[in-house]
Amino acid sequence: MYVRTDSGYPLDIVVTGRLSQYIIPMMDITAWSGFTNQPANDGVEVVSNSAGDTGKCTIFGTTNGTGVFAYETITLNGVTAVATTKTDWGNIYGVFLGDIYGQNITPAVGTITIREASADQTITTLAANAISKGMVVFDLTGKDIILNVHSGNVWKRTAGVVTTANGFKMSLTGGNIKEEKIASYIYLISDTTGATAQIEVQA
Repeated sequence: MYVRTDSGYPLDIVVTGRLSQYIIPMMDITAWSGFTNQPANDGVEVVSNSAGDTGKCTIFGTTNGTGVFAYETITLNGVTAVATTKTDWGNIYGVFLGDIYGQNITPAVGTITIREASADQTITTLAANAISKGMVVFDLTGKDIILNVHSGNVWKRTAGVVTTANGFKMSLTGGNIKEEKIASYIYLISDTTGATAQIEVQA
């Protein structure tokens, strides 16, 4: 048994056979369907109103015309917009201020805007101190995880993009869930009211 005392998060006592490898901290999970100005065969730019935003940003979405899931990780450059190399996005599902493995996380310093590349129309924004918005996806191949929902309803799936219709529903009253050896990606989404959760990643 060990005591987890992550700063800013509830105190958890976890009984497990081994220590966690790392923790993906408390993140906001929402429904991507609320995003406006979807790119529809356009690139995406990310820009902040603070020069202090220079961390990684992973964008989740689809390829235009095929609907195939895609993601790209870029490095922010403060108040200078950074464009994705991918220029044929269809829809944007979510944004995470870290990498696809749930690491190298830097919370927003200012307000970060995710927008269409050609017309600068806002798709969504991240407020200061946030690390995510919309659907989040992590490559946790071969990892055991404990998914801890702290508020709201979260739907998860590990065999394709999740929806509230096809996912496994978890809520605060549902407690933790331990997944044995994630096969590839884990997809998380909430209903329109939003949710918060964190993930403990083990070996």
